[in-house]
Amino acid sequence: MFPTIPPLLARIQELKLPIMVVSAGDQERVERQLTSGRVWSHFELVVGGVLDKAMAIALFCSVFDIEPTNAVYIGDMSSDMESGREAGVTTIGFTDDRPVMEKVLTKAGARFCVRSHEKLGDLLAELAR
Repeated sequence: MFPTIPPLLARIQELKLPIMVVSAGDQERVERQLTSGRVWSHFELVVGGVLDKAMAIALFCSVFDIEPTNAVYIGDMSSDMESGREAGVTTIGFTDDRPVMEKVLTKAGARFCVRSHEKLGDLLAELAR
């Protein structure tokens, strides 16, 4: 687990933002990663084995009574940006400090791109205002 993720999740929790994990990876693997990283408790919903991420995002918004226009979806793949756009949420591309990915994610529809977990926390705080 990245050492910068727990501080990011703590910051999100301080902002009182509900968050979920949606992954194409199988449920068991996702749960194992969250457990080993000791971050499971930060998520309201964890869904693995998802092929239709737009539907999962819409379900999350519905369950937590969030207007899609008030939600964000963070991803590191072009398909994530496409799913977020399809669900009607604000898309944030996470580049993990790979400059080439900013172009790829922006082209796929990322409204914002960030290169680090710290910058992601700053952006989420700004958007939460």
